[in-house]
Amino acid sequence: MLTEGFKSGPMPKIEVNRAAQDAPLLCGVEDRLVAVVTDRPLEVPVPRFGLEDVAGLADFVEREFLRASAPPQVEVLVGTRRLALDAEGQEILARVVRSLVGDPLGPREGPPIEIRIPGSPA
Repeated sequence: MLTEGFKSGPMPKIEVNRAAQDAPLLCGVEDRLVAVVTDRPLEVPVPRFGLEDVAGLADFVEREFLRASAPPQVEVLVGTRRLALDAEGQEILARVVRSLVGDPLGPREGPPIEIRIPGSPA
């Protein structure tokens, strides 16, 4: 999701700061600032892109947020029914299961894990 505004929200931020504004940055790393687009030589601890560097900024967004946030391939089967989990549900389930089995690699790494929970006999 890409939005404009929400500078006080919890999402990662890319701030545009122009020399004509002559204003300090509104966000810092503690506010989840991940990049700055500017036409002046700001010293920032995050990647800095020029106003015309559209390709560089697009590559950064794709590399850091689109490829990295692809949901893990978690399938939930109940009997013969497949249940679809949203990306957040997949992430939570993968983290919980990997932490239970002692896999420190995280939800997108490591070998596949299969869980079978038998039903109660009727």
